[in-house]
Amino acid sequence: MRSNHKIKSIDELTEITARKRSQKKRSVLCHGCFDLLHIGHIRYLQSAREMGDLLIVTVTPDRFVDKGPHRPAFPEALRAEAIASLDCVDYVAINNWPTAEETLRRLQPAVYVKGSDFTSVESDMTGKLAREAQVVKEIGAELQITRDIVFSSTNLINRFFSGLSDEVEQYFHRFRTRYQLGEILGLIDRMADLRVLLVGDTILNEYHCCSLCAPLYRNTPLMAQRDCHRTVWGGVPTIANNVAGLARNVTLMTAIGASPSHEELIRGQLDKRISARFAVRETTPTTTRKCFVDQDTRQELFEVYIAGDLESTEASDRQLARWIQNSIKEHDLVIAVDFGHGAVRKKLREDLAAQAPFLAVVTDTNGKRASRTLGAYSHIDFCIADEHEVRAVTYEFQGGIESVVGEFRDRLGCSRYLIDRGGEGCLVGDDGGNVMTTPAFSEPSLDPNDQAGLSVAALAAFLKAPPELIGFLWSAAEALSGKNADDPYAPDGMKLKKYVTALMK
Repeated sequence: MRSNHKIKSIDELTEITARKRSQKKRSVLCHGCFDLLHIGHIRYLQSAREMGDLLIVTVTPDRFVDKGPHRPAFPEALRAEAIASLDCVDYVAINNWPTAEETLRRLQPAVYVKGSDFTSVESDMTGKLAREAQVVKEIGAELQITRDIVFSSTNLINRFFSGLSDEVEQYFHRFRTRYQLGEILGLIDRMADLRVLLVGDTILNEYHCCSLCAPLYRNTPLMAQRDCHRTVWGGVPTIANNVAGLARNVTLMTAIGASPSHEELIRGQLDKRISARFAVRETTPTTTRKCFVDQDTRQELFEVYIAGDLESTEASDRQLARWIQNSIKEHDLVIAVDFGHGAVRKKLREDLAAQAPFLAVVTDTNGKRASRTLGAYSHIDFCIADEHEVRAVTYEFQGGIESVVGEFRDRLGCSRYLIDRGGEGCLVGDDGGNVMTTPAFSEPSLDPNDQAGLSVAALAAFLKAPPELIGFLWSAAEALSGKNADDPYAPDGMKLKKYVTALMK
């Protein structure tokens, strides 16, 4: 018999707890994800029930579970039903918020209880428990932490329900023996103090979803009906947002068109911590990429780029170059987002190569452009490219990618690099000739232009992280990015740390 009669809404529980308070009854609240109910949870809830007259459990809804792709393993309705089946639990609700703060204010329990995986308020690196503890104090309740055996739902899911391929499982088994969680979290924490300058192309991405039409005649060209479209910013503003989730001091410098001017729109989508400067090109529009996608298969049909005449942009180019030259020494590293659309020209490449304290270069997926842009730098400290670019530089279009990375490194004179292989993961090389392979932890992002992993990789490379660790962080950020097409991920340091913590269990 299902215990659905115990499952209530937060509003219903608000009325129930108010009635119990009027009867001098003590309500106890527990809150958590409870993704894979285990003996540790059961003992925790049994202990909590002994602290009052009524035990209420609220469950984190699916949309707020932040433990990475494939989580929660069990949907919110099933998690709530599992909790409701326990005799010690009186009522269950699926929470309306990511934490228990507002729930505490509404239910006004006498006691709020956390499990043994929290040794103290300070042990929670997310700061959520500290905020909840403040609300507990605000409403005059007690905060209790149980003491019993500790099990981890994440560890059990990783071991028995991960859904990962054998290759990825074997990778994690090796990686966990080589690195400690504290080492990885410490590296992410160190990124926060970096001063990062981003320079490069701003791109207006227009996605046109189409339904293909059957050809009327044998030689009829491809025909499609446009069903919907959306516009998002790509290029250096997106990457700057990614970096700002990890480093507190971020400067963006780019070039945009004057008519129409998109500066206000771009600024509205930038992280508020980013200091941005836009060189305006009076006679050339902002680079626009029109991408036509099959509505059913999501397969890209073709692209059209609108870039304008770059030969008439000398004034704005000089202005951008002056800004960069005046501020480059105030930063720890420079990330050049050089997609070959003109924001980074020959003279600026020379200046960046000569003056940047540490130069990371990110290039486009267009092989022809990539061979021109990468080869135009006399010095690169860390290069991020994809397999098409590597083959364009080396002119090796057959054979495994592992066989051409050495020539790629030698041609560029760049000993440290990351090669993005999409669904196959990445390769990372260092100045000692070591090349490490990291598999993809999840499906590639549904938006191939978000490039979430590159910001983590560039900062980790500057901090002299080993290739294996750079690849791990890159794949982790890419997996988070691909989790939800409607809620794109920008590498937030805390979200990344939580996901890394989950992966290492």
